Amino acid sequence: MIGDLLGWLVVAKALVFPQDFGPVSLGVSARAQSAPEIRTRPQTTWPGLTHAGTVLLPNGWSLKPAGRQTRLGDFPVQMAVHPSEPVLAILHAGYGEHEVVTASTETGKIIGRVALPETFAGLVWSADGKQLFVGGGFDDRIYRFDHAGGLLSNKTTFPHPDPEKSLKVSGGLALSADGKTLWVANVYGHSLARLDTTAGTIRDLIPLAADSYPYGLAWDESRKRLYVSLWNHASVAVIDTETLKVAGSLPTQEHPNELLLARGGKVLYVANANRNSVSVIDTVAVKAIETIGTAIDPGAPAGCTPSALALSADESILLVAN
Repeated sequence: MIGDLLGWLVVAKALVFPQDFGPVSLGVSARAQSAPEIRTRPQTTWPGLTHAGTVLLPNGWSLKPAGRQTRLGDFPVQMAVHPSEPVLAILHAGYGEHEVVTASTETGKIIGRVALPETFAGLVWSADGKQLFVGGGFDDRIYRFDHAGGLLSNKTTFPHPDPEKSLKVSGGLALSADGKTLWVANVYGHSLARLDTTAGTIRDLIPLAADSYPYGLAWDESRKRLYVSLWNHASVAVIDTETLKVAGSLPTQEHPNELLLARGGKVLYVANANRNSVSVIDTVAVKAIETIGTAIDPGAPAGCTPSALALSADESILLVAN
C-alpha cells in the first residue's frame, strides 16, 4: 500500500517536474508526448475587389471581369465617351458624393472630378467635345461644363421653371449637332423639355402618357425623330421634333431604360431592365423585329437588369451591361 503510494508520487513528480528526475518510462504513447496542436484563427475575408483582381461576392462566388479595373466613387450610373479624345465621363449618383469623374480610356487613371449638388441621370457631350451636359436630378436643373484635356470647369446652371410647382427630375439627355438644343426626359414630370442652351431657357414642354416615367432618349436628328423609353409603360414613344407631338409608340418589354440608335438610324436597341432582354426595333418598319435574352440561362427569372448598351465600331457586336 505504502509502496504503491510512493510510486504514484514519483509518477506525479515526473509529470509535473520532469527536470528533477532522470528518464522515466510511464508507458505513455508517443502521440501524447508530442507538442500540443496550435490552432490559428481563420482569416476574415470580406466581399469586394481582391489583390488578385477578382471580385468576391457575398455568397462566396468570385468574378474575374475582363479588362482593366479602375476604382471610382460611389454608385456610378452612367458613362459618356468623349467624341474625339481618350476621355470618359462617369456620372455618380449614390449615397456618397454626387459627382462627375473623368478618366483616361488609355491608362484607366482618374483625370479629374467635379462635385454636384444633386444628380440622377443624364450625361451627354457636345459634338465638338468642348462641353458636357449633366442632369441635376431632383434639383430640377441641368448643368453645363466646359471641357479641356479631361478637366471640367465653368459650370453653368439651367434651372427648370417653377421647380417647386411640380417635380420633374431630369433623366436622359439628347443634344443637337450644333449644341443649341437639348432634350430632357422629365422622369417624374412625365414629359419632355426642350432647352435652348444659348438662352438657357425651356422653350417647350411636351406632355407624355400619365405615369409613364420617361427615362432614356435617342435622337435621330436627320429624320426629326426623338425616341423616349417609357419606364412604366413597356414602350418607346416616338416624338416628331418638328411638330413637337407624339407620332407613335413602339412596344417593348418591361422597364425599358437605355436606348441605343445604330448609325443610319434604322435600328434602335432598347434595354428592358425587368425582363432580362433587349428589344431590337426596325425604325423604318416601326416595329420590333427581335428580342435578345441577356441572362445566362433562357429560363432564368428576371433580375439581370440590363441597363446599358454599346455597339462595337463595326456595329456587329452588341454589348449589354447586366
